[in-house]
Amino acid sequence: VLLAAAQCAPAEDLPAYVQQAAYSIDCFLKDYGDDGCCSEGAQYYRHAALTMFNALDLLCKMAPGVFDDVWAEPKIRNMAEYIVNMHIAGPYYLNFADCSPLAGTRGVREYLFGKRVGSLPLMTLAARDWAAVLAADPDPDRLHHPDDSEGINLFYHIQAAMAEREVTDFAKTAAPAAPHDVWYPSVGILVSRRGAYALGGKAGSNADSHNHNDVGSVTLYRDGRPLLIDVGVETYSKKTFSPQRYEIWTMQSGWHNLPQFDPDGAKYDQQPGAAFAAADVTVTDALDGLAMDLAPAYGSVPGLGRYRRSVHLTDTGLTLRDETDYPGTVALTLMSVEKPAVDGDTVAFGALAAAAVTGADKIVTEAVPIADPRLRQAWPDTLYRTRIYFTQQLSLVIG
Repeated sequence: VLLAAAQCAPAEDLPAYVQQAAYSIDCFLKDYGDDGCCSEGAQYYRHAALTMFNALDLLCKMAPGVFDDVWAEPKIRNMAEYIVNMHIAGPYYLNFADCSPLAGTRGVREYLFGKRVGSLPLMTLAARDWAAVLAADPDPDRLHHPDDSEGINLFYHIQAAMAEREVTDFAKTAAPAAPHDVWYPSVGILVSRRGAYALGGKAGSNADSHNHNDVGSVTLYRDGRPLLIDVGVETYSKKTFSPQRYEIWTMQSGWHNLPQFDPDGAKYDQQPGAAFAAADVTVTDALDGLAMDLAPAYGSVPGLGRYRRSVHLTDTGLTLRDETDYPGTVALTLMSVEKPAVDGDTVAFGALAAAAVTGADKIVTEAVPIADPRLRQAWPDTLYRTRIYFTQQLSLVIG
């Protein structure tokens, strides 16, 4: 509407369009915390903060000087740099909710957003991504994620054409920005990097937009390769956004890196909604560890009063400790791309890493066939689920 108004509306009508657009952006911004975290995940950044950038940029062009101060707001910069903080390496991003680990290639829009807020890390990531894709294949369709409409958006194409020379020139001298750790309290996400390892920890609640029941889940990468994964979501359907949403396996906590209670009987899983949240959440000052009580995310489970999970990342790997007062059997799920091999109390994930397990009653692995087209964009035809059965205490050292 702003584009049409700027080109076609009489000048005296423009204030009404600008006022309505500013109100709409305010409505969007109110659902973000000051930390700038996108609760829908990195794949939705281009539909959220990045789209907001274009709207704000248009407002600045239509009403010169009126909105320029907004770019200095810390919240806006945090929203811009969210995508940098979630990036692991190459095509991989930390993913939660409906987000895929392949969140798309960054490009001209991200570069211009970074330029507006003065973010060298965002400008660098975007320019290097853009230049790398152009060098590998000059077909512009390679720059558009199959999940979005960029390939048919004329404005985006014109925007890219006008800035392409600047972006590619910048990429020639831009050195990769050193990533840093971050805690996003508004959503409850910890991003921590040590040596070859990168950790994503999820606290928060089960009321996120595009929510999965994943409170307490962790994802882990080594050398830029997925080790403990979040599967993501299958191709969207009517069921995805219906009352039957949580009948879909990828939405359930039992298919995340989380516990399931009485797994061969009642199979108690987490429940959706704001009330089902992590409690007593603590984050280390060094941003290398996260602890929380997961029990409230499961609702009423007979015998369950607390389930304390703590994770700690070092340059040698991840230590995960779970402790609960639940009197029955618990099964901890670990989802992986690498095929697990069990040898006593050790689980090897291919040649990538191994988990030394303490407290297991038994360890069972299974292959998970992947046929859905959307999931196959990110994963091979087989993933793996490791189930570690235990009572009351369990610890894993992964490295």
